[in-house]
Amino acid sequence: MSQLLAGVIGFLLLLGEGTWLHYAELASITPNLTLIFVVLWGLLKGSRRGRYLGLALGLLQDFLFCRYIGFYGMVYYLLGHSSGYFQKDFYQSHAILPLLIVAGADLIYGFLQYLVYCFFAGDLAIGYYLLHRILPEMCYTAMISVILYPFVCWLSRMAEKIDSNMSKLRKVGKRE
Repeated sequence: MSQLLAGVIGFLLLLGEGTWLHYAELASITPNLTLIFVVLWGLLKGSRRGRYLGLALGLLQDFLFCRYIGFYGMVYYLLGHSSGYFQKDFYQSHAILPLLIVAGADLIYGFLQYLVYCFFAGDLAIGYYLLHRILPEMCYTAMISVILYPFVCWLSRMAEKIDSNMSKLRKVGKRE
């Protein structure tokens, strides 16, 4: 049930990125809300849940907004899975680790985008792309992740409560 809740929230964030988020542009850069959510969910819930949410939201982004199917599914899958490795070393009261992990994930995301969409197309201006696209998006996404982090932690706690209530209901249903 918590994965369904995470999927719905992720879907709404993805739709927000495609519709109204352009109003929050700074120098034609928008934060990557889907990446923030996938990475934080993986960090809070572990590799398995992070990778499945990443795959679902990435493929949804591919189907809705892209010409090529599979790129964002693969990238979000890997980022959700990788962020889950930090779950054991993570305390929810500290916000610096999520900030650093989101920033690193966005740096990897931007570099992979450059490779697929620019480098393989013959554009070798990595310095320009790094300074004008990857690093500004990384900074903006990291700043927004600090704002969204408490919400995702709250959502994670609510999802745990829903899951525990659902398991109690299943146990009661089996007894009858």
